Amino acid sequence: MATPTLKARRKFKQRLFFGLAVKPLRLFCNHCGKYIPSDSEWRCGYCDTENLRTKLYSFLRKCQQCKRPPKAFICPHCKEPNFLDKKRDATHAAWNIRTVVPAVVANAEELRSWRKQGREDEKSGLQHEIEIAKLNAELIMVKKSVEFKEKKSIKESLEESLTEFEANTMGARMAAKNRRELYAKEVNNDPDLLRDYDEMLQAWLDNYL
Repeated sequence: MATPTLKARRKFKQRLFFGLAVKPLRLFCNHCGKYIPSDSEWRCGYCDTENLRTKLYSFLRKCQQCKRPPKAFICPHCKEPNFLDKKRDATHAAWNIRTVVPAVVANAEELRSWRKQGREDEKSGLQHEIEIAKLNAELIMVKKSVEFKEKKSIKESLEESLTEFEANTMGARMAAKNRRELYAKEVNNDPDLLRDYDEMLQAWLDNYL
C-alpha cells in the first residue's frame, strides 16, 4: 500500500522502532506518480553528505553526518519537491545521489528557477533534434536531386555524342557521294578513271571514319 508523503516520516520511525525498516516504504511522487523507495541513496541538502546506509538513515529520518532531517525530497524523475511536513518548505531538500543538481540551492525560488531551466534545456534539446531531422530530410532531397542531375547530364552527354557521331559519319558519306557525282561528270563516263576515284573516296572514308 502506498504511503502519503506527509505521513511517511512518522510511519518510517514506527517501523524503525519495531525493527521493520528492512523493507522500504512504498512512496510515489505527488507530481509524476513514479515510485521512489524510502531506501534510495540520497544527498543531504544541508551538508551535501551522501547517505548510503539508507535502511537506517533514510531521507525520511535524518542525515547520518549532520543529523538534520530533510524537509522535502526531490523526485529523481520529474525534479519536483515532495514535502515531508506541513510547512511545505523545499529549502535544503534531499536529493537522489544520481540526480545532477546545482552546486547551491539556497531557497525555494532558486529551486524553481533550476527546474524551469532544466525544462527549457530539455525543450531546446528537442527543438535541436527536430531541426536536425529537418536538415537530414533536406539533405536527402538534395542528394536525390544531385543524383538525378548527374544521371540527366550523362544522358545528355550521350545524346550529344551520338549527334556528333551521326553528323560526322553521315556528313562524310554525303560529301563522298557528292564528290563521286562530280567526278562522274568530269571523267565523261571513263569507267577505269571513275573506279580510281571510287577507290580514293573509299580510302578517304575508311581513314576518316
